Amino acid sequence: GHYGRGTLPLLRLSVCFPSFSLSLFLQTNMIHFLLMVNKQGQTRLAQYLSFLSVHDRTALEAEIVRKCLARKDTECSFLEYLNYKVVFRRYASLFFIVGVDEEENEVAVLEFIHCLVETLDRFFENVCELDIM
Repeated sequence: GHYGRGTLPLLRLSVCFPSFSLSLFLQTNMIHFLLMVNKQGQTRLAQYLSFLSVHDRTALEAEIVRKCLARKDTECSFLEYLNYKVVFRRYASLFFIVGVDEEENEVAVLEFIHCLVETLDRFFENVCELDIM
């Protein structure tokens, strides 16, 4: 059948992760936030799956983005900030930054980021920063 534009990424996630269930995914709060940020540090997309006030979100984003952008390519893509494990990966001019529980597997989160990027790329046909905005 025909699926709306917003449902395709969730369908793709269920293909990448056969046990993916959105309700279970949101209830477990494994992922607390997802940020897409350009190389200049401008947030292009921010999605929070657990509550944070606007003030706390602003402070969190500023600090995490600063830390991620300061990392060299030779350094690992994981860091700890407050009670989050932050996993990030750069694709072209965008950084995909995910904040998860401290006990989460970093490699699994990197795989999630990669799957998300592949989904966006297929959906938008060569996704770019303007597609995200």
